[in-house]
Amino acid sequence: MKFRKVPIDNSKNSILAHTLSLKQKIIKKGEKISLHHIELMKSENIQEIYVISLEKDDIHEDIAAFNISKLISGSNIVVNNVLTGRCNMHAKCSGMLVVNPKVVNKLNRISSKIALATLAPNRIVKKGQLISNVKIIPFAIENKIITKIMNQSKYFSDSIYIEPIKLKKASLIITR
Repeated sequence: MKFRKVPIDNSKNSILAHTLSLKQKIIKKGEKISLHHIELMKSENIQEIYVISLEKDDIHEDIAAFNISKLISGSNIVVNNVLTGRCNMHAKCSGMLVVNPKVVNKLNRISSKIALATLAPNRIVKKGQLISNVKIIPFAIENKIITKIMNQSKYFSDSIYIEPIKLKKASLIITR
């Protein structure tokens, strides 16, 4: 991944390296520059911006975060809301959150460029509740890091899931 300063006319399809607060719109860091963005910047007399260029072996932060999230999420988890390198996981149903802490620790130790955060294990969660997310710290990550994780997919897969609440009948017999 390379950072560079470019004239806005040469920035189309580049990744913005910093957030720009314009009068009409906020363009967030990590967004792909479109012709519309260029016109907005021109209207505010912005001449140059800092952009990121991915190198041959780089994987965009959103793709990496999504792939890791899909790998570690098990039953009753919805993976969605991938933005700026963060992929959220929500409970598909109410139940007990089951997390393998060894997997969380191992994944977080693979690279300082990856952060996995979860709620505490064995906690009751509600349907739709945010339970975990994966964050890729830089704008891109080297393919070799993702490959290392995917090569250990048996270890990482389904390491976070929701055990649904099952209501059962109970009877009380009083003999006295």
